[in-house]
Amino acid sequence: MMEMDHKLMAFLAVARHGNFSRAAEELHMSQPAVSQQVQSLEHELQVKLFERNTKRVSLTGAGKIVQHYGGEIETAYGAMQRMLDDLTNVVAGELVIGASYTFGEYVLPYAVAEFCKFYPDVRPSIQISNTIHVANMLLEDAIDVGIVEGEIEEAGLVTDELMTDKMVIIAAPSHAPATDPAMLKRLQAETWILREPGSGTRAAADKVLESLGIEVKSKMEFGSTQAIKESVQAGLGISVLSELAIKKELAQEALKALFYPGQADRPFYLLRRRSAFEPKVAEMFREFLAEYVRIHFAPTPASDS
Repeated sequence: MMEMDHKLMAFLAVARHGNFSRAAEELHMSQPAVSQQVQSLEHELQVKLFERNTKRVSLTGAGKIVQHYGGEIETAYGAMQRMLDDLTNVVAGELVIGASYTFGEYVLPYAVAEFCKFYPDVRPSIQISNTIHVANMLLEDAIDVGIVEGEIEEAGLVTDELMTDKMVIIAAPSHAPATDPAMLKRLQAETWILREPGSGTRAAADKVLESLGIEVKSKMEFGSTQAIKESVQAGLGISVLSELAIKKELAQEALKALFYPGQADRPFYLLRRRSAFEPKVAEMFREFLAEYVRIHFAPTPASDS
């Protein structure tokens, strides 16, 4: 079984790359060794799997069949190994995390780096997308764990409140303090620099403006949070962003916090599939992440699932 597995893995690597040398690099084998494994598989199956030329190899009809079913075997083998690891409580293997933009860019990389210090055999990957796409990826089993802004109502998912994201009205360091009674009137007259419509940050910003009764008369829109921060620093206007996204700039006094409109704070939720089986590595990461944000971003709301 294991010998057949090596032959099949060599074949699948060559099929993926269309090239023996690149397959050898992926498998950490010599090119002649990969070629020998493929030839051995061809001999065992009594079919030709590749058409070979000087630059690239291509699959034969038989090769396409073996690639299709061999890929299913490879996937099933990986799932089997993860389940066996779970039985022995080994925290290792691939961990695919999906997250919405703010959390995924400003919190998750640090949390994952810390997690890997405790579990060095974990191979993490992060996919950043909007809330709906993250939820769909989890339902489709494309990711192991999801973190999103805003609650998801989906029967196939369990949501646990993870932390609260504070929204902050920010300005350039030279901007006058917003402490006098005329503050709201002054904010009304400002140029607002906002994310594009449809983004989670823009939805939160619109909620802030609505809660304060501010009708924006002059605005600029950007598709990048970093571009907004740079524009505010340059004095082009003011904005409302997540505190997570501006933590470094506030500490360095590159930006000034004018106002914390607490009534517009938004929660982040931790998502998992409502199923009988969850990889051990995903379960351990969820538990670790809850503790990580409790320590670094206290106070954290209690779970609400």
